[in-house]
Amino acid sequence: MINQQNQKTYAAPSIVRHYAALSELQPAEQTIFNLLQARLSDMRMLDIGVGGGRTTLHFAKATSSYIGIDQSAEMIAA
Repeated sequence: MINQQNQKTYAAPSIVRHYAALSELQPAEQTIFNLLQARLSDMRMLDIGVGGGRTTLHFAKATSSYIGIDQSAEMIAA
């Protein structure tokens, strides 16, 4: 069940703009990217909770198949 408060928060225009403006990986994500980089081109990835697409920018072009999902239609549209 989707938490209604989370759904409302992640649909708010100011929150969507904030997340859509982010482009850098977080340190833990960068570590994962670096560790898997040599094998990413052979991997399929399901990215759950992509928000405004920050991780998509890095992983989608590096993997053989990338699917990103999020509960917020507003975030996906961004």
